[in-house]
This record gives sequence, C-alpha cells and structure tokens, in this order.
Amino acid sequence: LPFEDGAFGAVVCGFGIMFVPDRQAMLKEARRVLVEGGLLVFNVWDRLELNTHAAANAAVLEEMFPGDAEMRFRGPYDMHEPEFLRRLLDGARFRDRRIESRRIPIEGDPRAIATGQIRGTPRSALIEKRGVSLEHVIEKVAAALALTGGTPYKGFAQAVVVEAQAV
Repeated sequence: LPFEDGAFGAVVCGFGIMFVPDRQAMLKEARRVLVEGGLLVFNVWDRLELNTHAAANAAVLEEMFPGDAEMRFRGPYDMHEPEFLRRLLDGARFRDRRIESRRIPIEGDPRAIATGQIRGTPRSALIEKRGVSLEHVIEKVAAALALTGGTPYKGFAQAVVVEAQAV
C-alpha cells in the first residue's frame, strides 16, 4: 500500500480480500499501515450454498462453460471458515478477533437480479469474449433464480464479518 507505517487507525475492506492473489500479504500490508491497536474490519462471502442467488448463478455458468477455470464461480466463497481466517489474522499480527455470520434477505425480480449478477461483474467481459450473448446468460440465470427462489425471488446472501485489532 502506498502509505507510511502506522498511518491509519482503521482499515476496512468490503468483499475485496477474496480476489487478492496473496491474502496473507494483503493482511500484512493492512497491519503495516495501522497504528498499534488499530482496527481491521473486512467481510467475505460465506459458503456458496448459503448464498442461494450466487449458487444458482454458479450452476448456470459452470454448466454453460464446463471446465473453464475463468468461469468457475466458487473462488469468492472459499474464505468462510473461521479457523482459516484466524490463521490469516495470526500470521499478520492481529488479535481480539470477532468473526460472525450475517444473513441478508434478497428479494426482487429474478431478471433484475440476474442482470446485476452478469452485467455488474467482470464475468460479462469473459462471457462476451467467448462469443455468448449476455442476454442469453441473463435469461438462463433468471430462470434458475425463479426456480430456486420463486417470482418474485426470495433468498438470502450470507457473509462473514471480521473485526481484528493490530498488535
């Protein structure tokens, strides 16, 4: 990070750490820029199965692009284990951790949700690069959402929220 050691009293990261190639290095950098006793707060997605809208999306994409690692949808959902998170935090000199799950209801038009899931992510460029219409994928995801959560869609998103103190 382009900041001096101990420059901040808090570091917050919303659903970003899952996409960092070296998560331990990211947490060490967060610790470096925090004052002693500073607060680190971040969140990650819980298991895919507990995020029904994402699970439906993943099933469609993985069926449409079998074996395509770039289209595999599970990476953002692999940091949910508290023990894994504690090891990462310990390795970066954090303590007094609070790790808890939060569930948020998701309701709405399946097509609107599917549109956000496809057009609102970098996967849209990957889909187009493979010569597949975004509208076709959106329709398939919307159908999967309706099947999973009805019309209007009713489901949940579940995240893990982490608070830690720099030592």
